[in-house]
Amino acid sequence: MDDIDLKLLEGRNNYRYPTAYLSDVSGLKVNREGKPPVDRPVPATSEERQRMGQNAWLTHHKDLLSSGDPNKAILGVMSVCYWGFYAGADPERRPTEGRALTRAMWVRDGIDENTICEQLEDIFTALENGDVKSAMLSVRHISQFGSTSFASKLLSAMAPELCGTHDSVVKEDLVKAGGKWAELAVAQGPIKDKTAEAYAKWCAQLVKRADEMNALGSGAGWQELGSGARNRWRALDVERGLFYSHDATVLGRA
Repeated sequence: MDDIDLKLLEGRNNYRYPTAYLSDVSGLKVNREGKPPVDRPVPATSEERQRMGQNAWLTHHKDLLSSGDPNKAILGVMSVCYWGFYAGADPERRPTEGRALTRAMWVRDGIDENTICEQLEDIFTALENGDVKSAMLSVRHISQFGSTSFASKLLSAMAPELCGTHDSVVKEDLVKAGGKWAELAVAQGPIKDKTAEAYAKWCAQLVKRADEMNALGSGAGWQELGSGARNRWRALDVERGLFYSHDATVLGRA
């Protein structure tokens, strides 16, 4: 491994975004007929979060999203939204659980339980076919996932080997790096055809870089929080290495 590889590995090993999630949800569609909410989503406890490793978090959510059960699917989508809002935007990433719960309930009240499984199945099919652009264009129709940042979070949970998150932090790092890296910056906000196309290009670079790291052998595998078993690289792992390091050069060589 050279210095670029080592920096990417260090970044991924030190990635520490909280593994927050929702363990239960009830009262679906409580606002549809003007009734007041009677239940709130149930967040995982601190102890449950500590036991939920990063890979386990991804497996848990993919299982919910692919279950074919509307209640489980809705819980999965809500939980991804909750996770996305859980850590605040300040440098210390302090928890904003109240805001995260509110946003999760917005997801719950905006989803049609009669169609959500079909929507998710269509997205999974597009991802299985390697069509990231179509997958993102489909995600935008799910309540609260119409923006680049949150659509990419859901896609990353559904196919971490193919997709990585692209939020304002990632965009800023790419723009700051300039050159070919700045060309990978994806517009934030509502998803349009060009946005989805740009996101697919971003994911292709992540996959390429993951393949490069895997070609170095098992010794180049990343370790959760820097210890334990070594893992093969996926697109999401490359993005997480960038997210921690804030240095777009870890994405490859010029």
